Amino acid sequence: QDWLKGKLESSTTPWRIIGSQKLFGNISVNSTYVGGDREVFDDGAWDGYPEERALVFEWLSRVGNNLLLSGDSHISVAMDLISDQLAPQLGEGIRAGVEVLPTSLSRGNFDEQLQGDPLGIIEFVLEDTAERNPHHRYVELTEHGYGVFSVSLDEISAEFWYSPIYALSDTEVLGSRLVAKRDDNQWSQVDSFEIDTELHPLEEP
Repeated sequence: QDWLKGKLESSTTPWRIIGSQKLFGNISVNSTYVGGDREVFDDGAWDGYPEERALVFEWLSRVGNNLLLSGDSHISVAMDLISDQLAPQLGEGIRAGVEVLPTSLSRGNFDEQLQGDPLGIIEFVLEDTAERNPHHRYVELTEHGYGVFSVSLDEISAEFWYSPIYALSDTEVLGSRLVAKRDDNQWSQVDSFEIDTELHPLEEP
């Protein structure tokens, strides 16, 4: 904690790009589809440590212009880091930056953990989760691929790219592109594109 706080306080760069093994932002979910009585997507991530997250959020908000690059959830997520969701005890509407979690290259995603007809379930989960998480700007649960980031003095852009994994292919599609302007501390531009799910079969041939 002392190391991170010191680095943030002494930073003079236009942007701070911070790697996080686990998702820092909140994903509130319906407890009926995660099992048990928990109401967060992963209580082994920062959602399971709200007091510690609030402390780090406060440090991040003091300097602003932070991009957190996170992993280990096997879904695609881009969100604003805002106190209403992450540190309500600090007050409403305080912004600390943005977060991106690119999807997995080949590890099982949300649909591959389900049995039966997952697409109907996924549609419900997306709609329900969107209502619970207004700070989310882009979420995709099934596609595989990678993220691309571009950083300039005035803005950061993030792209989510997807491709099939069950067959050789030279096809890839852009799922979303987001832009954050310096000092906005939020994704100010979000462009999402329709993905042809027929290119991504759920079962191995």
